[in-house]
Amino acid sequence: MVEEATRLFSLYGFRRTSVDEIAAAAQLAKPTLYAYFPDKDAILAAVVEAVLGCILTTAREAAATPGPIEARLSAVLSAKFTYLFGLVDRSPHASELLGSGSRVGAAQVEATDKDFATIVRRLVEAADEAGELDLSRAGLTSRRLTEALLRAGHGAAYHTRTPEEHAKHLGELVTLVVAGCRPG
Repeated sequence: MVEEATRLFSLYGFRRTSVDEIAAAAQLAKPTLYAYFPDKDAILAAVVEAVLGCILTTAREAAATPGPIEARLSAVLSAKFTYLFGLVDRSPHASELLGSGSRVGAAQVEATDKDFATIVRRLVEAADEAGELDLSRAGLTSRRLTEALLRAGHGAAYHTRTPEEHAKHLGELVTLVVAGCRPG
C-alpha cells in the first residue's frame, strides 16, 4: 500500500492521487485500505515515514561499508539526496509533495535530518581519527565539514536530469570537498 502510494504521489501529486487509485494500485478494496489508514493524510504520513526510514537505513549501511572516504561519503549522501531527487525533485509535483509532506510529517523530517547529519558527522570524525582526513589542517571541525557536505548534497541537483547524473555530480562534489581535507 505504502509503496504504491509513494509511486502515485510522485507521479500525480498528493491532491490528484485518490484513495481509490491507491487501493487499485495496491490491489486492495477501498474498505481494506481504510482499515489501515483513516484518510489520505494518514497514507501520506506512512509514506513519509517509509521514505525517511529508507534514507536512514541506507545511509547507515553505506557508512559501514569499507572503501575510501569519498566513496563512503558519496554513498551516504546519495542515500538521501539522490533518492529524494529521483522520488520527489524530478516530479512535476515536487513543491506540492514537499509542502504536503512537511505539513504531515514535519517533526519526522526534522528528526531524520538530525539523525542523517549525525551519520555523516560520525563518518567524518572516524575518517579524521583514522588519518583519512585532517580536519585541523583544513581549518574545519567535523560539524563544519558535515554542513559543507550537506550543502553539496543539496547542490548536486543543479542541471541534473537523472538520478544517475545526480549521484555522479554528488560524487564529484564530495571528491572536491574531501580533497581540501586530505592529510598533507
